[in-house]
Amino acid sequence: MSFAFSSFAQGSEVYKHTTTAANVSNNWTNLDNPASNGNTSAIVIVEHDFSNTFFTYADSTFGVWYSANPGWAIFCEDNLLDMRDNLEFNVLVAGNDVTAFTHIADAASNDFNVSYIDHPDLNGNPSAIFFFTNNYQPNTTYNDNVMGVWYNTTNSRWSVYNEDQSSMVENSSYNIVIPGSGVTAFKHTSDAANISNNWTTLDHPDLNSNPDALVFVEHDWTNTNTYTTNRVGVWYDGARWNIYNENISSFATNLEYNVMVYANPVSGIQSAQVDNSSLSVIPTLAEANSSIQINLLHEERGMMDLRIMNMLGQTVYTQKVEKNTEQLDMTVNLPPLVTGTYSLQIGNAQLSATQKLIIK
Repeated sequence: MSFAFSSFAQGSEVYKHTTTAANVSNNWTNLDNPASNGNTSAIVIVEHDFSNTFFTYADSTFGVWYSANPGWAIFCEDNLLDMRDNLEFNVLVAGNDVTAFTHIADAASNDFNVSYIDHPDLNGNPSAIFFFTNNYQPNTTYNDNVMGVWYNTTNSRWSVYNEDQSSMVENSSYNIVIPGSGVTAFKHTSDAANISNNWTTLDHPDLNSNPDALVFVEHDWTNTNTYTTNRVGVWYDGARWNIYNENISSFATNLEYNVMVYANPVSGIQSAQVDNSSLSVIPTLAEANSSIQINLLHEERGMMDLRIMNMLGQTVYTQKVEKNTEQLDMTVNLPPLVTGTYSLQIGNAQLSATQKLIIK
């Protein structure tokens, strides 16, 4: 079993969230992450990942909203549909490795099924790649439509649009994320060679044979002029990542998708050095409310984050650590953790080190 960890420091916080009875209420599931807890201005996007919860499809449009319990939540845009247990989501809380903002589809920006976006990184840039998730705030507005993105060469603007060509919901809101130069992003077009049944297979070195990658996708109408009203998710088949139709219908040819990859989800800044061998934890089998010793031997210095995360990727303990010498020795007083397997991680934008911790 692999772990999916959040990122450190100023990079985007990228992790997996699994719905359970403990975090689901009605049509939403509560996220629990320090980057977004208590942060009403956080920009959050999500993608359903089928990989680790086989046969749990989710033919729903998902959005995010600030629930204050303890922070952001993922919800079903059809508010009559309850959120299901055993759904896994890739979650990104935007940091400075991406450009992120919220677009409001007001009367001035809407045109039939389209809402035009006004941003300097997108205007006049037909080759831009970006991603979005519906945001219930600030106007408490739903949009249950399947959506995509489109560049209009007439006004040199990008837009979000409803795939069924119904009128855009006025005052609906969308969190927009534009990957920075350090984030892997590319376009994929479905064709007969890469389609099998209800999925299309991706081929990229950051994805191939990498089950731990975190993947986000967005349908782009611009170059193929092909609509799709099928909701999609992502899944790993043991060798390759795929985009698939949640309703299990056959995947169509000539659909183009924007794809964003965090190949190493230990760090949102992909250039960060991963050096697990530099970290030791004694003991690795400990009791709740006991103390453990941590030794980090590495030349990297500066302020670091220490975190303990459970198997759902939720942070259960966090602490700021100042590392002024090559070797850091410290005692950590554990909180009252429940029995199970955890990940202890320490690092910053330049270094990330992780070791397993078992609470008996």
